[in-house]
Amino acid sequence: MDIGRIACLVLAGLLGAAAAPMQCPTTDREPLVAEPEAPEECYGLAERLRERGDLDGWRTALEYVVERFPDSRWAARARDDLRQGPRAGAAGGDAAP
Repeated sequence: MDIGRIACLVLAGLLGAAAAPMQCPTTDREPLVAEPEAPEECYGLAERLRERGDLDGWRTALEYVVERFPDSRWAARARDDLRQGPRAGAAGGDAAP
């Protein structure tokens, strides 16, 4: 298993753990966010992997964004990137599409 796949799996595990409910029930807390800004973070990971030359990891991270967050703007951007393939001069993941 390459570093890109491992990184995506670790990220998915951390995001899943972050969305788990608190163990001590109380009514004075604000509700937990059900879905963090994971699409943007995973898209950024894909861009960093592409910059390092890990194209398998890049593809895996983009596929994860598309599968896990299909209605997000980051999924639309990931679909475009997958369709076009890795580009040496592609913009980073910091800017919104």
